[in-house]
Amino acid sequence: MKTHFHLLTALVLCLLLANQAFAQPAPEAKNRRQPIREVTLSGTGYELGLQHGQIFKRKSVNSSPSSRKKQPKSLARTPTR
Repeated sequence: MKTHFHLLTALVLCLLLANQAFAQPAPEAKNRRQPIREVTLSGTGYELGLQHGQIFKRKSVNSSPSSRKKQPKSLARTPTR
């Protein structure tokens, strides 16, 4: 029983050390992070989803100018009420 405990402890220790050695994020990834934006939405469930989708679409279109060419026409238009 002690042997199993020691083997398990050694395995966990090795996994923790390997995680510390290899799982560090790249320094350039930290520079690409943007501040968290707080958005207030209101309405019914459908309206909340629609507002969230419009915000997400604007953000994704603005982040990559080449995506405008790749978007289907159905996504390129903003729905009217």
